[in-house]
Amino acid sequence: MTATLGSLLLLSGGIDSPVAGYRMLARGMALESLHFNAYPYTSNEAWEKVRDLAINLGTYSGGMTLHTARFTETQLKIKKDAPAHKTTLYLRACMMLAADMLARRRGLKALVTGESLSQVASQTAENLRFSGSFTDFPILRPLVGTDKEDTIKMARAIGTYELSILPYDDCCVLFSPKHPLLKARFEEERAAFKSFGFEPLVAEAIDRVETLTLPFTFTPPQATAFPR
Repeated sequence: MTATLGSLLLLSGGIDSPVAGYRMLARGMALESLHFNAYPYTSNEAWEKVRDLAINLGTYSGGMTLHTARFTETQLKIKKDAPAHKTTLYLRACMMLAADMLARRRGLKALVTGESLSQVASQTAENLRFSGSFTDFPILRPLVGTDKEDTIKMARAIGTYELSILPYDDCCVLFSPKHPLLKARFEEERAAFKSFGFEPLVAEAIDRVETLTLPFTFTPPQATAFPR
């Protein structure tokens, strides 16, 4: 099948987003990927894990372009200014805003995420509505109704599972609140988010995005056992 539509995959170091990317590639969709890090709060090993996941996905598509946006300043501002229970919600909104900015610059046509309904706090219907409102691109969520065990089975089949479970946390879990907001009130949270002024920091992160072209390989990286 010939790839006909270029889209941007939000690629974390977890299990879900690589599987979501694979499912879109299997439908003939051309992909680029965007990863957020928060160095020095996240490690170089965490980024290398994502790079290797991107290389793996590239074996199904003739290579992969990986964009890395440093979100350190954005996350520190969220932690400093936002109510603790809203930090996860606002981080996800900033990520969608950043993805929108990059997709426009790259001439892409849609966003792809690994979100699965109510799997985590940011993925309730209410919170998906809120975060999704920061782009007018179609948001493709191929795993939205998929059971986690089925996602894990596919991750094993495509060779990403062992990489994804390496114990290097990405910025999605940084500063995570103990009791995150589960059901955002849309209009109220839109107004509150705007008042914090996150957008200039998000725009700066995209202005400084680092882009890596990963060529196709028949032998993608494999995870090795982590010493215990």
